[in-house]
Amino acid sequence: MRGAHVEVREKSNGEITIEYKQRPLEYTIYGEQERQQGKVIEAKLLQPAAACAAARPKQKREQLPSSHPWRRFYFSENSIQARERRGELCILRK
Repeated sequence: MRGAHVEVREKSNGEITIEYKQRPLEYTIYGEQERQQGKVIEAKLLQPAAACAAARPKQKREQLPSSHPWRRFYFSENSIQARERRGELCILRK
Protein backbone atom coordinates (compact mmCIF):
# COMPACT_ATOMS: atom_id res chain seq x y z
CA MET A 1 0.00 0.00 0.00
CA ARG A 2 3.03 2.28 -0.06
CA GLY A 3 2.18 5.33 -2.14
CA ALA A 4 -1.46 4.26 -2.59
CA HIS A 5 -4.09 6.99 -2.87
CA VAL A 6 -6.88 6.82 -0.31
CA GLU A 7 -9.92 8.97 0.40
CA VAL A 8 -10.36 10.36 3.88
CA ARG A 9 -13.93 11.41 4.60
CA GLU A 10 -15.37 13.20 7.60
CA LYS A 11 -19.09 13.10 8.23
CA SER A 12 -21.01 15.99 9.74
CA ASN A 13 -21.07 14.22 13.12
CA GLY A 14 -17.23 14.07 13.18
CA GLU A 15 -16.87 10.42 12.22
CA ILE A 16 -13.88 9.78 9.93
CA THR A 17 -13.67 6.98 7.37
CA ILE A 18 -10.77 5.99 5.11
CA GLU A 19 -11.53 4.32 1.79
CA TYR A 20 -9.27 2.54 -0.69
CA LYS A 21 -10.86 1.57 -4.03
CA GLN A 22 -14.34 2.29 -2.59
CA ARG A 23 -13.79 -0.09 0.34
CA PRO A 24 -13.44 1.10 3.94
CA LEU A 25 -10.11 0.51 5.68
CA GLU A 26 -9.68 -0.15 9.36
CA TYR A 27 -7.34 2.26 11.10
CA THR A 28 -5.97 3.11 14.51
CA ILE A 29 -5.33 6.56 15.91
CA TYR A 30 -1.92 6.99 17.50
CA GLY A 31 -1.37 9.95 19.79
CA GLU A 32 2.12 11.40 19.73
CA GLN A 33 3.65 12.08 23.09
CA GLU A 34 4.52 15.67 23.73
CA ARG A 35 8.19 16.14 24.42
CA GLN A 36 9.12 18.41 27.24
CA GLN A 37 11.35 21.25 26.25
CA GLY A 38 14.47 21.96 28.28
CA LYS A 39 13.77 24.02 31.37
CA VAL A 40 15.64 27.15 32.37
CA ILE A 41 17.09 26.76 35.86
CA GLU A 42 18.38 29.60 37.98
CA ALA A 43 22.07 29.51 38.89
CA LYS A 44 21.19 28.94 42.56
CA LEU A 45 19.32 25.75 41.70
CA LEU A 46 21.84 24.40 39.21
CA GLN A 47 23.96 22.40 41.68
CA PRO A 48 21.02 20.52 43.30
CA ALA A 49 19.57 19.68 39.86
CA ALA A 50 22.92 18.29 38.66
CA ALA A 51 23.35 16.28 41.87
CA CYS A 52 19.89 14.76 41.43
CA ALA A 53 20.71 13.66 37.87
CA ALA A 54 24.07 12.20 38.92
CA ALA A 55 22.51 10.26 41.82
CA ARG A 56 20.50 8.01 39.48
CA PRO A 57 22.03 4.52 39.23
CA LYS A 58 23.41 3.45 35.86
CA GLN A 59 21.74 0.49 34.21
CA LYS A 60 23.95 -2.54 33.63
CA ARG A 61 23.57 -4.66 30.54
CA GLU A 62 23.40 -8.39 30.91
CA GLN A 63 26.10 -10.30 29.06
CA LEU A 64 24.97 -12.46 26.20
CA PRO A 65 25.22 -16.19 26.86
CA SER A 66 27.85 -18.10 24.89
CA SER A 67 25.08 -19.95 23.04
CA HIS A 68 23.64 -16.70 21.60
CA PRO A 69 23.73 -16.54 17.75
CA TRP A 70 25.71 -13.28 17.78
CA ARG A 71 28.51 -15.07 19.60
CA ARG A 72 28.74 -17.66 16.79
CA PHE A 73 29.17 -15.07 14.03
CA TYR A 74 32.39 -15.43 12.04
CA PHE A 75 33.78 -12.28 10.44
CA SER A 76 35.89 -14.11 7.90
CA GLU A 77 37.69 -17.39 7.33
CA ASN A 78 40.99 -16.02 8.68
CA SER A 79 39.70 -13.95 11.59
CA ILE A 80 41.10 -14.61 15.06
CA GLN A 81 37.69 -15.75 16.31
CA ALA A 82 37.25 -18.23 13.47
CA ARG A 83 40.73 -19.68 13.97
CA GLU A 84 40.13 -19.96 17.72
CA ARG A 85 36.87 -21.88 17.19
CA ARG A 86 38.56 -24.29 14.76
CA GLY A 87 41.26 -24.98 17.36
CA GLU A 88 44.10 -23.46 15.35
CA LEU A 89 44.64 -20.72 17.92
CA CYS A 90 44.41 -20.54 21.71
CA ILE A 91 43.79 -17.24 23.49
CA LEU A 92 43.79 -16.92 27.26
CA ARG A 93 41.05 -14.60 28.50
CA LYS A 94 40.43 -13.13 31.90
